[in-house]
Amino acid sequence: MSPVFSINPSPQNENAPVGVRYLASQEHLTLLRQGVSIWNELRKHSPEKLSDLSKVELRGVDLNRADLSGADLSRADLSRADLSRVDFKRADLSWANLSQANLRRADLSRVDLRGADLRGADLSWADLSWANLEDANLEGANLHKADLIWANLRAANLHRAIIYGVSFHRVNLFKTTLPDGRVHD
Repeated sequence: MSPVFSINPSPQNENAPVGVRYLASQEHLTLLRQGVSIWNELRKHSPEKLSDLSKVELRGVDLNRADLSGADLSRADLSRADLSRVDFKRADLSWANLSQANLRRADLSRVDLRGADLRGADLSWADLSWANLEDANLEGANLHKADLIWANLRAANLHRAIIYGVSFHRVNLFKTTLPDGRVHD
């Protein structure tokens, strides 16, 4: 399957004239297509200007080691993408599709993952400390040795997830579906 790059409408600039409406996101997507090294270099100089990637379709892309810290990737489709070692610190990935994505060793600390689809994702060795995973679907995800210290997993689905060696210190598991299918009180 070849990678898919596209922009979906964003409510942030819905009142702009047609043709200008999605320019910022389209420019960001064009830069990302040029490669992770170019993207990361540009992010060093103006990280705040390269952060609107909401609703983008990046299925199956290789973003290994990309700097997406603080980026708005809400409702983005990153399914089957290689996101290993990506810096997502403080990013918004709420309601994003990350199903079957490779997130090995990714920095997802303090990331908003509310309602995200992480079914079958590889999150082994990922840093999810202080992450908000409320209502996230992690069914069948691999969380081997992931750091979930202070994470919010309220009402998340961990059914059939691999949780061997996970750091669960101070985690909110209220109404979370555990790997064995039981719901935590």
